[in-house]
Amino acid sequence: MGIIDKEVGRRLKTVRKARGYKTAKEFAEKNSINVTTYVHHEAGTRRLHPELIIRYCDVLHISSNWLIQGYGNSGLERPLNIKYIEQLDEIKGKYQIVNVDLFKLILNEIIVLVSQHGLIIPSSELTDFSIDVYNSIIGTSIPENEAKQLIKLSVNSIKRAVKHIEPKAIESL
Repeated sequence: MGIIDKEVGRRLKTVRKARGYKTAKEFAEKNSINVTTYVHHEAGTRRLHPELIIRYCDVLHISSNWLIQGYGNSGLERPLNIKYIEQLDEIKGKYQIVNVDLFKLILNEIIVLVSQHGLIIPSSELTDFSIDVYNSIIGTSIPENEAKQLIKLSVNSIKRAVKHIEPKAIESL
């Protein structure tokens, strides 16, 4: 006798991720659980026997009532919204996380260029240009030092990309 239930599997997966295990394999191996068995339990395609329910609840520090029926407290600090976590995973899969250091480097180079040459460029053009440079560089697998050179070359080309270059108005105090 055991439980085969996709919802139980979804709750297992949600709690596993909330506990910091990125993959089912990582969780199973670190807790001496057969990887194939655990993967099937998470998928809701294999019977989940009472002994394993107790084991999973102990290891994950969750309530068996919550795992089996979805009622009560999950045992986590905050209540889990399974749909939200699934949507977040879907979003992470579709979009790349921004490399903030690389983007800062691009913006810094642009700011230096604009201020050194007294350029007046609409912020929307600078933003679009920064994003274009970032996307061009992030799509490559070049070493960091070459990426920095590529950023400088790209940013220097902004002088040609801007149709109207006007000297910055200097105000005297």
